[in-house]
Amino acid sequence: MKYLNETKEHYTQFLYTLFTYPQAVSFIRIHKIWSGFWKYSWASKILIVAAILSGLKFLQSIVHWFDKADTSDPLAAMSVMGTMMVDVVSREYEYLTSGSMRYLMIILVEIVIFHVSRKTLEILINKESDSTMKAFIHAQIRMIKVAFFCYVMEMVFGLGTKAVFGVFGAFQFLQPAALFLIQVFFMGFAVLDNYLEQFNLTIKESFKYTRNFIGVALGCGLSMQLFFLVPVMGPVIAPFLAAVTATIAMVELSDLHLRPALKPIPVEEEVYV
Repeated sequence: MKYLNETKEHYTQFLYTLFTYPQAVSFIRIHKIWSGFWKYSWASKILIVAAILSGLKFLQSIVHWFDKADTSDPLAAMSVMGTMMVDVVSREYEYLTSGSMRYLMIILVEIVIFHVSRKTLEILINKESDSTMKAFIHAQIRMIKVAFFCYVMEMVFGLGTKAVFGVFGAFQFLQPAALFLIQVFFMGFAVLDNYLEQFNLTIKESFKYTRNFIGVALGCGLSMQLFFLVPVMGPVIAPFLAAVTATIAMVELSDLHLRPALKPIPVEEEVYV
């Protein structure tokens, strides 16, 4: 009964997070969450450019297909267009959603998540946050550690899942869905950690706390996976929108912001997983 209730709660969180996305779009527009972003150093701008260039690969593949397509016979070209486009999307989806590529993209766009998470929280609960370059560098280093942690944990859980379905062969058809949910969860955790970091939780504490909000992590991670497929700007839009949505959802669903402020942990003493 306990696990059933927890599953229902996580499912409710998941739906709430998905329905929060339209609210997040309005929130971004009304409060101009992007304002002040360019105050950061040239290094952060380089990271964003790198993320955009990575997103160009999808568009490049589509252009390459059109260059090779036989347009001399319009009817023949149209008959194979659907099959070819599915093939392009499938290959690019595999590329953009592979573990190493996904977490590399998150590391590149950490400056986006850093900025919008703090600004959204300031507006929602009037919480002052440190948005200095020093704070960003600390957040960037933490994101690298979080990305590595997620990458390793995703592989561990993935191998465990494959082993389980290997024993229970009758349920083998559920394995792809289970592996996808693992990917989505850890992608969402990488975004949620930026919110939890602002309350001085270590990565270990952040991961433990996120297990109470699996539905929020899944909702954010799913949107990240989908937006990564949008050519060019998808890798930037994905974390921007997910970070705002995660912050709004967590303020509504959790009570962390109502608890007494935790004492900040010095960088050199912070405990990481």
